[in-house]
Amino acid sequence: MSTPATLIQHCRKWLLLPCFSLLAACTPPPEQQLLEDTAQTSLLPAHRDFALAAKQLSQATQAFCKSPDDAGLQAAQEHWRHSAVAWSGLQVKSFGPLMEDNLSWQIQFWPDRKNLVARKLEGLITEHADATPFTASTIADASVVVQGLSALEYLLFDEKAAQLDRYQTAPLRCQVLSAIAEHQKTLSKTLHEAWLPDHGNYLGTFAQPGPKNPVYPDRQQAIAALLESLVAGAELIKRDKLERPLGFANSRGLSQVYLLEWWRSRFSREAIIGNLNALQRLYLADELYGIDDYLRQHQHSELAEQITSTFEKTIVAAQAVEGDLFSAATDPAQKPQLLALYTEVQQLLDLLKNALPDALGITLSFNGADGD
Repeated sequence: MSTPATLIQHCRKWLLLPCFSLLAACTPPPEQQLLEDTAQTSLLPAHRDFALAAKQLSQATQAFCKSPDDAGLQAAQEHWRHSAVAWSGLQVKSFGPLMEDNLSWQIQFWPDRKNLVARKLEGLITEHADATPFTASTIADASVVVQGLSALEYLLFDEKAAQLDRYQTAPLRCQVLSAIAEHQKTLSKTLHEAWLPDHGNYLGTFAQPGPKNPVYPDRQQAIAALLESLVAGAELIKRDKLERPLGFANSRGLSQVYLLEWWRSRFSREAIIGNLNALQRLYLADELYGIDDYLRQHQHSELAEQITSTFEKTIVAAQAVEGDLFSAATDPAQKPQLLALYTEVQQLLDLLKNALPDALGITLSFNGADGD
């Protein structure tokens, strides 16, 4: 990239433009810089990280199935956790290729109010008991219920389904496990490539709005997609990950812990922290030009700091919950921590849903998941 000194030398040599005009011409408009920097720091890394985690999970399940033992099972479980964290970073990106062709459902079937994951998987295993080897193609043709991380969680963490002797005495179960992991590897790779310039180039679609762009005819619509992702992600945490399973949504305060995300693996809290970190990164764009900087440039520094501070307080509140949410939900001593987290998420959602769009003059489109 050219430095200011290089540009000044170029200017003096050719005498084409005044130096400051040339420098200004090379500085993108703030809206363009916001889109490009957010894509580089948040959107591309989230897709890359999930693809890498899914690949490693597939390798771990194959290694386990070659000779099923405790060490191999624990390794596969750990790689599943890595994938769940990576997915939590992608889960809150509510636009782009992820929203097409039921891809998000293929990655995670949840909430599972009728325990369909267990029922469908066991039915699938029984159905193929005498069939030819089970492959990723078999999974690709099956229901989304049995295709994703939710199905892998059942096979790796369920008290009955994940017992080691079931893998040692029933090879088909390992074939199913490996096939689902292989499907996730393929899907995540395809999703990542959909953003890359030398493949699907959704990066260009997002970062280069214009009249000929069929998705984002202007920069404001692309920025609106970022804001809508922030709102949808915070709403997802508030409603589906806290409110409904922990009983904050009903007058009797009764929890429904089996509606928790990742209740079998006891990984619900870590997934929420992953979501919050991803939303914060989407807002800040790390050290580059993010939505917070865009707010400051529009004379809303106080709001920018308020949202930044609320993100930090919400993450601290999530980290303060001891143990897992499944256990915390039935522990009266944990009620204050859970309420503190819920309150912080509510405050964050209010800022993102109301104050932020108002400050930037952006109208968010209706989202069926926004609780309105």
